[in-house]
Amino acid sequence: MRNIRVAKYLFFVVAAMDILGIALGESLLIYISKPFIIPALWLLYKLQVRKPSYFYSIALFCSFLGDTVLMFNGLNFFMLGLVSFLIAHVFYIVIIRKRIQKWSLSRFFKLGIPFLLLVVGLISLLESKGLETMLFPVIIYGVTIAVFGTIALYSFLELKNDLSKFMLIGAFLFIVSDAILAINAFYEPMYWFSLIVMLTYIAAQFYIYKSMVIVKPTSTSDQ
Repeated sequence: MRNIRVAKYLFFVVAAMDILGIALGESLLIYISKPFIIPALWLLYKLQVRKPSYFYSIALFCSFLGDTVLMFNGLNFFMLGLVSFLIAHVFYIVIIRKRIQKWSLSRFFKLGIPFLLLVVGLISLLESKGLETMLFPVIIYGVTIAVFGTIALYSFLELKNDLSKFMLIGAFLFIVSDAILAINAFYEPMYWFSLIVMLTYIAAQFYIYKSMVIVKPTSTSDQ
């Protein structure tokens, strides 16, 4: 238990350092802290399970990669970060799908309508400023995050327990974070957008972690 408390403390310390770095505009503090947020979360997760989920570990690694490359400027770094988080979302989707016992494609599409409308509205807003070569990648990413939100909602409506609730909160926060990130990058950059992006992102990852440890913490299979 002491190791878990230390790992949780480490996670919140590096997360707070990164947020403080963004708030103060201290690049050095961001570069020092940001790459350690996800490894600290994985350590916290690892200490609470007998065998870590393979899918979840890949999702966290992709998130770590995305965090790291997005600290650098340039289209190539942005694209690599986009692909990294897209893969992470795909693995989160797989994790949730494995939890759902009764699957209905028609119900999935019905639940996905609000998420799809949100993505269409956001892309329309961004396109008004001209996405150009980024239009197709943004559409692919938007559809993926919409599927993530939809399947998390589907899981919650079926299971109605804490693990599905935490995953849904995590998915919702991820959507908020990604939407504000897109607006900040392609529509209208604002100082406080970066702070909100990181706050919601860290909260999203933490709630997803809570979903991964709340049920069957000693399971030897991917969840």
